[in-house]
Amino acid sequence: MDLNTYLELISSESRAKRYVSKKCLKNGHRIFPKCNSRKLYKLRDKRRRCSRYKYTFHDFLERWISYGILS
Repeated sequence: MDLNTYLELISSESRAKRYVSKKCLKNGHRIFPKCNSRKLYKLRDKRRRCSRYKYTFHDFLERWISYGILS
């Protein structure tokens, strides 16, 4: 990645989040990391819910980025 592309990505928080979220997809699909289920419901607060376990989570669950203190 060149410097111009990087600067474009970090120009806004929403762009950076969208870029990292796409990297968390598995074969182009969003999954629940604990059971690899693809049956998810989108909630109003932009979190997701697994239909199998009824667990509410965000896109960065069990990933390195969730351990940082980010807004």
